[in-house]
Formats: sequence, structure tokens, C-alpha cells
Amino acid sequence: MPVFVKSGSIVPTRTGKVTNDVQNPLTKATLTIAQGASGKYDLYEDNGTTTKASDSATTGIRYTERTVPDTSCGSAPQPARSTAR
Repeated sequence: MPVFVKSGSIVPTRTGKVTNDVQNPLTKATLTIAQGASGKYDLYEDNGTTTKASDSATTGIRYTERTVPDTSCGSAPQPARSTAR
């Protein structure tokens, strides 16, 4: 299924296939980042049993995209290696 996102979007997904959360708690997540702009995302995780904010965690994720000038004639700047933190 296609998913359309704007440049700089960060889309978290679960790493690996699982049948349920009880026997397979979330231990790894995959971040898919749409290049073309910087972006940020707050990953919210609750404990699954209560709505109390003190029983949850939030992880801030920032993606900074930098461009480096292309030395060839007539080309636009090319994306450099980007870092996600």
C-alpha cells in the first residue's frame, strides 16, 4: 500500500512481524525518513494498561538534512549524509 508523506516526515514502524504485543513487546522500531527536508517527531509510548501520563514515555527524534554543493557544472546541490538522533 503506498503511503504519501511530505519531505522530512519521520514514520516509525515496528521492526519484524509479530502476532501480538503481549508475547512480543516492542523492543525495536524502524524509522523511515522522507528525504528532502529536516524533520522532527515525538514517539509516544504508553504501557498499554493505563492513561496516566506518568506511566508513559516520549522520545524526541530529530532529523537534520544537509546539502553539499555539487562541483559539476549546472547541477543542483545534492543531499549529504543525514543523521537521525
